[in-house]
Amino acid sequence: MKAQSLHKLFEAGLDSNAGEQALREMVEMLPVAVYTTDADGRLTYFNKEAVKLSGRVPELGSDRWCVTWKIFQPDGVPLPHDQCPMALALHGGAIKSGAECIAERPDGSRFWFSPYPAVLRDAQGRITGGINVLVDITARKRAEIAKSEQFQAIVETNPECVKLVASDGTVLHMNSAGLAMLGAPSSARVTAGTPSGAMTTTLNCTKRTTHFAANVYSLAGPPPDHDRSLLEIYRGSAERQFEVLLSVLFEKTL
Repeated sequence: MKAQSLHKLFEAGLDSNAGEQALREMVEMLPVAVYTTDADGRLTYFNKEAVKLSGRVPELGSDRWCVTWKIFQPDGVPLPHDQCPMALALHGGAIKSGAECIAERPDGSRFWFSPYPAVLRDAQGRITGGINVLVDITARKRAEIAKSEQFQAIVETNPECVKLVASDGTVLHMNSAGLAMLGAPSSARVTAGTPSGAMTTTLNCTKRTTHFAANVYSLAGPPPDHDRSLLEIYRGSAERQFEVLLSVLFEKTL
């Protein structure tokens, strides 16, 4: 069942006590964490999966905004409970479903989840509470991290120069072999806002390679500025001839 459908069913079930009870019994059987709050964010209900996922038994009427013990942003920065997606939704902010967060249980273990908050309103349109569905995405995130680490290992052990470039031409990463070719002391010096397209021009690429590069950049966006180059930054480096192979990465859209 999609989170949006569950939100609608829960609102419909609140029309009567009997409907609400029947709905709560159904929610108890769902394999995802679900909880509700009042307009002030205080928990009014949670199902058994919410306890299992969070690793704790939330306190009704006391805990606010979320059932989790601690929340972190994807980069590991702590996310205060009063700034979590459920809190923002109850404050009338834009509801951004499907964000990725990290939560920590009281025992110290962590898990990834995506929240799907929604607000409940009365006949006058006033917010009376909220409902949130937490989807455990830990397995997927671990697989993504493992794949990323494998990719990084392949890039770093490649004896040829491998670099990742943003659509505006900015170098995002260059492997050790590439740094050695340029005589660059570190990746940070190379990725400091330097357009990658300039490097191919400075390195005396053939017209065929330059034309190929232009076609690739036309798919990813306008070609970058060619005013600066890696060799201009490292003027002590000797010019080299490179065979350049380019490939465009496209972002997946749902």
